[in-house]
Amino acid sequence: GEAAAAGNVRCAEVCLGALANICTHKEVVARLPDADVAALVGAALDGLGAAEGVVVLQALRLACSLMMGPAFRSCAALWDDAAVARCLYVLENSLLWEVVQRAADTLSQALVLDCSTAGDEVPRATSP
Repeated sequence: GEAAAAGNVRCAEVCLGALANICTHKEVVARLPDADVAALVGAALDGLGAAEGVVVLQALRLACSLMMGPAFRSCAALWDDAAVARCLYVLENSLLWEVVQRAADTLSQALVLDCSTAGDEVPRATSP
């Protein structure tokens, strides 16, 4: 019922928040295998699609941490068309100020990475 759903939301919020906290430590992220970075990117993208603002907030924190860290080249899916569209949706529709701020931060970092890697060999993920 409602209690289980609320528990799942809280669990997602806490887990994504813990991952975001861990990913702020660049030396930890630098040692992660590509498969683990891909799993973190997937978790952030899943969280961006959540209906609950508290989950989206933590997903945005995780996305920012990854895009600002040493594994940014493995995180192109965080600034592909679908991810940017989701961030824009959040920016335009969220009533939670902290979520709006974090969405703006995420979009800013995505723009920096997209521009700085334009001629680079970074694989740019695209939406199907």
